[in-house]
Amino acid sequence: MIRELDFLDLPLLVGNLESTAQWLASEAAAQRNRPPLLISHINLHNYYLLCGDEGLRSQIVGECRLLFDGIGLKLGALAMGRGWLDDINGTDLYPLVFDRIERARIPAFFLGGTAEVKAKAIACIQSRWPSLAVAGHRSGYFRPDDEPAVAAEIRASGARLLVNSRGFPRQEEFAIRNRNDLGVSVVWNVGGLFDFISETKPRAPLSMRRLRLEWLYRLWLEPQRMWPRTVIEPPWLVTHVIRHRARTGRIS
Repeated sequence: MIRELDFLDLPLLVGNLESTAQWLASEAAAQRNRPPLLISHINLHNYYLLCGDEGLRSQIVGECRLLFDGIGLKLGALAMGRGWLDDINGTDLYPLVFDRIERARIPAFFLGGTAEVKAKAIACIQSRWPSLAVAGHRSGYFRPDDEPAVAAEIRASGARLLVNSRGFPRQEEFAIRNRNDLGVSVVWNVGGLFDFISETKPRAPLSMRRLRLEWLYRLWLEPQRMWPRTVIEPPWLVTHVIRHRARTGRIS
């Protein structure tokens, strides 16, 4: 089962991968007479960005269901006495979701990446899940003026699930602005997932993933991009926890 955790005043959903995949696929299968459910992953980097922008935080917390993601938040939860929680990262979750939507014949639209990365990701998906109903796909690079046309294309496709891989928080802002026009049941905001599906960015070896050292592999591959996330954000989280506790008199 998935449940809600108050993580330093941010409501995050925690649970195992199997139950989360089942919940997400069930929501995508549901007929909706209201705007779609927006689902996003929150890792330490995303949490850091939200804490630095109150307007963004208010918007995303108010509009999206947020999944507990990544080693940084796991360590934060451990420090707060919450134990070693399962994290719901997209790179481990997506195969379970795609298995379910393939079996249930839930049509999905894939939005994100460059034209080349998107094409490779779709080819990989169709190779591994040949019966998955790909309702449509489009690169994630377009002008703000093109958003109504993109939303209309997604609606016309008949998709029930939009897999939105445009990076945090751009993907969420697009989904929130256009949620009434997308025609889907669920928008699943997955960050840079298409880079991994397409193998443009390789995942860490399984042995490193089992030891929860994928962050170290990413730092080795992309030192300039990952250095601030590795060096600045973990100490910031420790300081943030201490300040939060001093301000509120509680940890959670």
